[in-house]
Amino acid sequence: MYTLEQLGWHTFFEDTLTEQERSRLARITVTGQNTYQALTLEGKINLKLTGSFSRTITTKFELPAVGD
Repeated sequence: MYTLEQLGWHTFFEDTLTEQERSRLARITVTGQNTYQALTLEGKINLKLTGSFSRTITTKFELPAVGD
């Protein structure tokens, strides 16, 4: 498994973030049907789109993609 550092994260950026922003930092690594796997500074997490977010999408290009 990759780390965020291997995917382009550098500690220089971390100094510019608040604790709340740091806790939300993630890179999408796998996509499924309304489900995603992301890599955070602490490790891998699983995500699912909420209904309210899904209703705002008008094209597939607005959905999260690997690398986001």
